[in-house]
Amino acid sequence: MSNMKVARIAGLCATVLCCAFAQRPTIPDQIAQNGGRPVSLPVLRDTEPLSLRDLAAADLVVLGKLVPQRAYMNDRQTEIYTEYEVIAQRVIADRFGITSKSNRPGAPVRLLVELLGGELVVNGTRVVVDDLSRTRWSEGANLLMFLTQTSEATRFRLYGGSAGLFEVKAPGRIESRLKHEEKDKEVGALTFGQIVKIITTTRSQ
Repeated sequence: MSNMKVARIAGLCATVLCCAFAQRPTIPDQIAQNGGRPVSLPVLRDTEPLSLRDLAAADLVVLGKLVPQRAYMNDRQTEIYTEYEVIAQRVIADRFGITSKSNRPGAPVRLLVELLGGELVVNGTRVVVDDLSRTRWSEGANLLMFLTQTSEATRFRLYGGSAGLFEVKAPGRIESRLKHEEKDKEVGALTFGQIVKIITTTRSQ
C-alpha cells in the first residue's frame, strides 16, 4: 500500500473519530431521548499500563484515602466527574512542593482529585456515568496515587488515567485499579516499600 493511500486512510479515520466525538449528544439530550428515565452511561477509554519508572514522573505521588465531595458535568455536558478530597497519609514525591504550602500554619493543604464517573441528578433525572477502564477500590482503602496538576495548584487528575491508581493491600502488596490484563505484571511481585524505593530512585536520577 502506498504512503499516500495510508495517509488518506489515517486522515479519514481521524476525521470520523473527530466527528463522532463532536456529535456525541449531551447528557440533557440523552435524558430527553430516554423519556426522562434514569440514564446509565458507560465510558471506556483505552488506557495502557505504565511502568513504575514512567509513573515516577507524576507531579505528586501520595498514599492516602479518597473522600467524595461532589459530582458535576464537564463544560460540554457530555460526561460526569466526581471530585474527591485526598486524605494524605504519606507524600512520596511532590514536584512543586504543593503539600507544604498551607495558608494556615500547621494545617494540611486541601488536595482535590477529579475522576471520570459518578452519579448526578440532571433536570430531575438520575444519571450514572461509569468509567469502564477502572475497577472500584475497597471501602476506606489506602490508595497509592500518581497525580498530575491541573491549572489549579491543589487540584489534580490521575497521571496516565486509571493507570495511576493503585490499592494497597495487606501485607504491603498493591493492586492496580486499571482494568487491563497486563495491569499487575510489574507491581504484583513487589512490596509497597520496594515500589517507593523505585519511585524515589528514579526521580533522583
